[in-house]
Amino acid sequence: MERQKELDLTGKVVIVTGASRGVGRQAAIGFARRGAKVVLAAHTAERDPTQPGSLGEALQSIEAIGGEALLVQTDLADRADLQKLVDATVARFGGIDVLVNNAAVTTGSAWSKKFLDLTFDEWTQQFDVNLHAPFTLMQLVTPIMAARGGGRS
Repeated sequence: MERQKELDLTGKVVIVTGASRGVGRQAAIGFARRGAKVVLAAHTAERDPTQPGSLGEALQSIEAIGGEALLVQTDLADRADLQKLVDATVARFGGIDVLVNNAAVTTGSAWSKKFLDLTFDEWTQQFDVNLHAPFTLMQLVTPIMAARGGGRS
């Protein structure tokens, strides 16, 4: 595949998890600049004073540059929410071409606790979001990508 052809993503559909801030938000904006339709997924839909950025702000940034995006608030620890994300993407844009598994739990009280003070729920949330969600999303989108003739996950 020629590198120059990859630069134009007009009409491609991209899901970006963790799109409310940081690398995910910047990646989403970058995909939109290249013509992709972007699906923004994260837990933080509205501004939280303790966190920088939100999905709503990311959506506004994409719309400000003339891009098209869909906001899907998603709890990545919830398998039903992962299915909802994929279903909403297909319903709105007809398919999926790119999945960016960017979201991760990297803050919160669990990060400052001693090991023996962690609850089982705090422990499993790390695995649900950081490991199980990417695996599940890849399994959900791969058949959709294959039906469209390719894709990258």
